[in-house]
Amino acid sequence: MTLRLLHALSRWFGDPTRTLVVLCLLIGGFSLVVILDYSGYPFPPYRYWLLEYFLRTQDLAGAVLLMALVLAACLPRTQGPALAFVDMVSRHPWRTAGVTFVVLCLGTLYVEHNHPLAQDEYAALFQSQVFAAGRLTGRFPPELIGRLIPPFYMNQFLYGSFQTGQVASAYWPGFALLLTPFSFVHAPWACNPLLASLALVLIGRIAVRVTGAPQAGGWAMLLALGSPGFTAMAITYFSMTAHLLLNLVFVWLLLERTTGRLVLAGVVGSFALVLHNPLPHALFALPWIAWLALQPAPYRALLALAAGYAPLALAVGFGWALLLSDIQGNALIGLFAFDSNPIHRIANFFWGWHIKMRTALAAPGNDIFAMRLA
Repeated sequence: MTLRLLHALSRWFGDPTRTLVVLCLLIGGFSLVVILDYSGYPFPPYRYWLLEYFLRTQDLAGAVLLMALVLAACLPRTQGPALAFVDMVSRHPWRTAGVTFVVLCLGTLYVEHNHPLAQDEYAALFQSQVFAAGRLTGRFPPELIGRLIPPFYMNQFLYGSFQTGQVASAYWPGFALLLTPFSFVHAPWACNPLLASLALVLIGRIAVRVTGAPQAGGWAMLLALGSPGFTAMAITYFSMTAHLLLNLVFVWLLLERTTGRLVLAGVVGSFALVLHNPLPHALFALPWIAWLALQPAPYRALLALAAGYAPLALAVGFGWALLLSDIQGNALIGLFAFDSNPIHRIANFFWGWHIKMRTALAAPGNDIFAMRLA
């Protein structure tokens, strides 16, 4: 009896699909235990930290749903219709993107209520409205700066001058520039849904290009649509959807290593660097640049890529930083006296930004690691 059981188990687990199903269910069950333990079950979820509250109220249901989908995918009756649907999506990527655009626009208007909930969203939307009005900075009455921008947020999300009343987003302005034409026609809510729909098509194209399998595009698009990181971000005013699209264009251009495409990849990458801060694209691009360096004749390719990166990244990156420094005024501490000496001004500028970047790039603590694990 024992030998028969072992033989049956060995045959069952010899199927890689069944092994994957078991692994998914085990990982799903483990995630349920971790979430319940981290969120302090059976006590009510802690409402002070929003992420901890969502772990209990939303991620538990999400984990159970994913486990149910894994089991449903094993049923023979569901496999035929599912594969037919994947094939349809693969054959009609632009139609899928069009439907996605309409649904995401409705989500922006009726789920997110077209409201920039977080300060990150508000800063980008505010700056796009400033650009749409034909200005580089907003203008508040100087005497009201301290009331219109809460002191805790001063020079964190918005920079404001108590002398001139100038106001500008603390983030680099790339995403605000993308939002500007939409703000100009009073439809900023359509920006991220459009970017997400274009990204969806590119996800499918790159999947087919890399794998050579036509149905891979449909699978990749459906996996993206099933990801809250894709769909939820697309109905907000966060810049992550723009990062995704530009990074996908960057990869699409790199796959064919002609000089023109490499220069264009650098231009796209430079715009991704200044979308709101340079770290997301830098972390994404570094492995691809390392891969490029390992290809035949790497120096010419890397020079072409750098030629595309340099102009826009330097002009917009440093230009915006200089504008914010001018709005902020003199820092409390500098390497040199705050005078008209150009060397002193340049040194103090880089010193101030060195302090800001050191603060922004602080290593995550134990609480952050625990949340990421959960």
